[in-house]
Amino acid sequence: MEAEGAFPVVFSDLHFSIEDYAIESTNNSYPPFVNDIIANPDKRYLDIGCGLRNEIFDNCLYLEVYPSLTADVIVAPDCWYPFESESFDGIGCFAVLEHVTKPWQVVSEIHRMLKPGGKCYICWPFLVPVHGYPSHYYNATRRGLELIFSDGFDVEFCRTEPWEGPDFTISWVLGKFVDSLPPEKQRRIREMTVADLIAQPRSGVFWSELLKELPDSVISEFACGNSLVATKR
Repeated sequence: MEAEGAFPVVFSDLHFSIEDYAIESTNNSYPPFVNDIIANPDKRYLDIGCGLRNEIFDNCLYLEVYPSLTADVIVAPDCWYPFESESFDGIGCFAVLEHVTKPWQVVSEIHRMLKPGGKCYICWPFLVPVHGYPSHYYNATRRGLELIFSDGFDVEFCRTEPWEGPDFTISWVLGKFVDSLPPEKQRRIREMTVADLIAQPRSGVFWSELLKELPDSVISEFACGNSLVATKR
């Protein structure tokens, strides 16, 4: 039984278990965020959706929706946070906003929890496959990221960092797609040149044969888009 006042502090029973994850997130923190923390040891910071960090700091609280080893605070995945307004000098949120049901609410909470003049540090994927648990809801374009932080914030910059470039997208999408195919189909693609592959017409015989080999979960993971029809209640 954990002692009263010990970490992690759990604010709700409505959180996830580590067993719910195929693999725990172990992304490194964003360097400008880390540099800010190190440069200001007397200031207070919050890392939303920390996962398993390889480096932690005494002046930063680490928050998750499951009991990660580096989490100080475990909360329900409801996009509300148990901290007083204007509590933090800096807040980081990295590869998290695509996994929350209401990213606009998280942004509002970040604004509420920051002190006047406090900074937020955000990384939000755009062209990446469906990934993570409990689910993956929203990707953001660069313009979308700027827009959602346009109310109440002065955006210093919004850019693609070296580890967020098209090389990452192409490697992830193509590598995972090929690995999801049966071995004989994998060999066929691996023996093709890039020119041969991109020359294949969309919806043509080549792609039709490949897609027949994939379950709908993989189709959904890499889909270019999705369509929906709904009836008003």
